Amino acid sequence: MATLDTVDEVLDGKLLVPHWRFKQGFDLKAYFETATRTDIVMLMTGSGALPYLKDGPIADGRSFAEANRVFGTNWLNYAFWFN
Repeated sequence: MATLDTVDEVLDGKLLVPHWRFKQGFDLKAYFETATRTDIVMLMTGSGALPYLKDGPIADGRSFAEANRVFGTNWLNYAFWFN
């Protein structure tokens, strides 16, 4: 349940996703609500992420520690299996 609460915070824009190039966090809610196209290369390199960067709390490993404890490093396999 703690992990689902963290995911809800990320989707609500209250908790930002880290970006490897910037100290600011990536606002996933703003991206989903306003982006008209997705270019993963531009998002990863940084220029596509600029409009969605903002200051605030950024998710880290501790944010998802409970999911890591339950599922280990193969959590993505569980997600694909059950969906």
